[in-house]
Amino acid sequence: MEQVSPLIRFAELLYRDEAANAARTEQARQFLASAPQPIEKIRNLVAEAAAADKYAAFHAVRFVDQVRALAALRYRAPERLYRVLDIGVAPITPLYAKVIDGIVLETAGLPWSTPAEATARKFGSAAHHYV
Repeated sequence: MEQVSPLIRFAELLYRDEAANAARTEQARQFLASAPQPIEKIRNLVAEAAAADKYAAFHAVRFVDQVRALAALRYRAPERLYRVLDIGVAPITPLYAKVIDGIVLETAGLPWSTPAEATARKFGSAAHHYV
């Protein structure tokens, strides 16, 4: 009996139900499209970040969707201010406030030598927390 590799088993879990995957993909697409978003502005901001940072370049498509998802969530929030904790700061972090009105951003990440206040300033957050 041939043993199936863990990678193949994982792929089968992800893709065994194409209809369900297609339905979830469509739900995600509709969710992202449901809020008014300056999509070109988001793409331009992510492209600028990607031009200056290899990590941002590698994750540019995901970063566009990440900003769009947060904008869609914010659109549904009736509060004047919308509190967000971004865990694991990245080049995308400062872009949220450039696109999403009323966001109060705090960041968190693993400890490093930079003081938390300096990290908060770098990423445009109200506070940074080392965890």
